[in-house]
Amino acid sequence: MVLLPVWEPDAGRRLDLTVTTTARATTVQPAAIMGALVGIAATPFGRWFVLHQRATNVVVTNPPAPRCPSTCSGHASSTSFR
Repeated sequence: MVLLPVWEPDAGRRLDLTVTTTARATTVQPAAIMGALVGIAATPFGRWFVLHQRATNVVVTNPPAPRCPSTCSGHASSTSFR
């Protein structure tokens, strides 16, 4: 799991922090889960898992609200979904 810097108000800085955080996680986490993958591959479930291992889930909690009104083709949105 990677904690994204949603607290950063500057979009450019937030993107830089996200790139740095995810790059660090991809160099550390594969080694951490390799033992589990080898164990799973030895089971009947292993073949299915290996074929579908590219599936991922993304969980985002407490995203900040938009800082400006939502528009579509220049028209203000009349409804906000939260």
